[in-house]
Amino acid sequence: MAKDDLDFVVNLGDYIYAEAYHKAGADGVRTDPGGEAVTLKQYRDKYKLYRTDANLRAMHANFAMVSTWDDHEVVDNYAGGAGADGGLAPAKKYTLARQKAGYQAFFESMPISPIKGGPGQRIYRSLRFGKHVEIIMLDERQYRENQPLDDAGMVDLTNPANVDAIKAPRQYLGDKQLAFLKERLKNSTATWKVIANETMMMNTKFGATTDYNLDDWTGYQAQRTDVLGYIRDNSIKNVVSVVGDIHTFAAGDLRVADDDATPVGTEFVGGSISSQGLGDGGLRAAVGIGAPEDATKPFPRTGKAIYDILLGANPWLKNGDVDHHGYGRIKADGAGFGCDLVRMKTIKQKSTAKMPLNDPAGDPWNGISGTFSWTVKPGQAGLSG
Repeated sequence: MAKDDLDFVVNLGDYIYAEAYHKAGADGVRTDPGGEAVTLKQYRDKYKLYRTDANLRAMHANFAMVSTWDDHEVVDNYAGGAGADGGLAPAKKYTLARQKAGYQAFFESMPISPIKGGPGQRIYRSLRFGKHVEIIMLDERQYRENQPLDDAGMVDLTNPANVDAIKAPRQYLGDKQLAFLKERLKNSTATWKVIANETMMMNTKFGATTDYNLDDWTGYQAQRTDVLGYIRDNSIKNVVSVVGDIHTFAAGDLRVADDDATPVGTEFVGGSISSQGLGDGGLRAAVGIGAPEDATKPFPRTGKAIYDILLGANPWLKNGDVDHHGYGRIKADGAGFGCDLVRMKTIKQKSTAKMPLNDPAGDPWNGISGTFSWTVKPGQAGLSG
């Protein structure tokens, strides 16, 4: 990334991990000596530790950064609007004091300060870049209510009670931020209205009857429908969502309802730089279609059967990669909004080797093929139209 010709970098959260999940060896490259961060000093130490990475420092030296937070700047999957327990079990050790410490360390360490006038430690904002781009930076942690079904994964959609829980009204953005988002979408004069999302707006299913991630917009269907329906009902054009969070590359269409024929926007999901991806973490076993990935193979390790399930269950998804790591590279102007999903061949050794952006043949073992480079034209809604 440091060698790219970029104007700036957008960080969509999880810049640090308060937790320490992995160690050097089979599932990691380095060991975090500090363990889990709970106190202000421990959060400060996390930022110090991450900044010992020479590649990260080179990126900061070369480019300005536009930042938001997600959950791991405090603790995994917390909901800031859920009350004193953050919507988490006691084992997660969430407290309001811990959230305050995580926020303070974030503001001390990142190129952003809270916006006066709140609500809370407000970081949602809008940034205009010339004639063609307005980026609406969201905060999808501080104001959200608790996730449905106790933040369950792999939710059975044949159970009516589960479906009702997912569709029940609950705040994801909070009233003030929701109003702010709608106002900027409707009144922006930029060619491209870019929603900087910590989490995916495209629904995520692993099989026709299974929802995967209720921590993202999937678990907040009423507010998701509100936002995407607002875009449709007000004929707002050229809306693009850019996403981090899920450690996966993906691109596809934003639909108000899954069976809608006409999308209202486009979504690009960048993979993680170094955090464990879905393919690293045993996705095959989680989906329940056989033995875990073949750990003796070099990456990619996720077989074609899984990709067939993912693409079949999510027809709005145009391509994806759950194994590789990297980032999204965007070029936006009056002629189009282009996104390259830059996938590194490996992050286990120092290397600049990348996977091809266009690979019609692909790898016969895992079935990843096609393009990872798209350009959306003005007036085009989604990658299908």
